[in-house]
Amino acid sequence: MAAALFSKTSLAAAIIKLYTCPDEIYLDYLDTLFASNIKAIVNDEALHFDDVNDKVKELRAGPKLSFPVLDLLRDGKNFAWRHVGKSTLLEGKKKGVQTFVFEELDDEGRVMRQNERVVIFESWFGDQQNTGW
Repeated sequence: MAAALFSKTSLAAAIIKLYTCPDEIYLDYLDTLFASNIKAIVNDEALHFDDVNDKVKELRAGPKLSFPVLDLLRDGKNFAWRHVGKSTLLEGKKKGVQTFVFEELDDEGRVMRQNERVVIFESWFGDQQNTGW
């Protein structure tokens, strides 16, 4: 993950790859991004590696997503970034999310600690000032 976090563009590409890579390489790619002992919190829910895997699988099975990364800050092994997500659900309804992520990497460059806050919007044409859309 460390190499993926050098720019907003490369981070966005790593996220998209996680959600779109072929099933046969998915677990290997997940292992390159997240440490097996990861401690994550997503919207106040504590997650470990298997939970992160389950969440990613849910998103992989859903409709196509896009993840423009709007902000990226780095201090050594610590990262903070914000991205927006856009999707058209199967029934045609548009949804948007804004996600704030704080991460710490291990010595191998994998995420070992993550705190994430996801805000869901009923439309991706919502509050442009706050979302960057």
